[in-house]
Amino acid sequence: MKYRFIHDHQHLIDVKRLCAVLQISRSAYYSWHQSGSSMREQHNQVLLERISQIHQQSHGTYGSPRIWHALRQQGIRCSRKRIARLMNIHGIRAKMVRRFKVTTRSRSTQAVAPDLVQRQFMIHQPNHVWTSDITYIWTREGWVYLAVVLDMCSRMIVGWEPSSRLTAVTESFFHTLKTEHIYFHHYETRQNARTSIFEYIETFYNQQCLHSSLGNRSPMQFELQLTMT
Repeated sequence: MKYRFIHDHQHLIDVKRLCAVLQISRSAYYSWHQSGSSMREQHNQVLLERISQIHQQSHGTYGSPRIWHALRQQGIRCSRKRIARLMNIHGIRAKMVRRFKVTTRSRSTQAVAPDLVQRQFMIHQPNHVWTSDITYIWTREGWVYLAVVLDMCSRMIVGWEPSSRLTAVTESFFHTLKTEHIYFHHYETRQNARTSIFEYIETFYNQQCLHSSLGNRSPMQFELQLTMT
């Protein structure tokens, strides 16, 4: 009986300390404790909400590795296996990408312009080397031709313009754009396509999209860190 009194007394002291640290009432603690919900389960629920939010912001393109990196950037520490397990349990997975067909390679063996880059693709400062290319996107109104300018250092899309006519890099970007975005949409009009491309490039790709080649940073994060060093 004496042992139980000591044990209950110590438990009460521990609960008081815990409630003081968490700044909650003892009644709230006991209400939570009696609900049977463990701390890990609650943490999993918070993680799941963050995972779902990041997955949605990525247009459904992020799998567990990039979601794990995004969570770390938000200051959330947990294992990759835990993220992958939660995603698997709740059916959260990256969209299946379709095969990207290269369409802009010339069959001619003659160069149409001098190769100023000389295949030196590792550029260490932004705004030193830009590359440009065009691709086309189908709408019910006809083709939309998209031209972009990409910074070789940060992968930032520094300029882009869709047009109904072909008057004109970056196929790696076009691969990402088409397999992660365009192929999952059917556009009624050219304006629909333009709005969709704007949202993808300006809101997601430049600002949020994590690149393994940039140390799992977005183009904007990468350029900002370079300018601060």
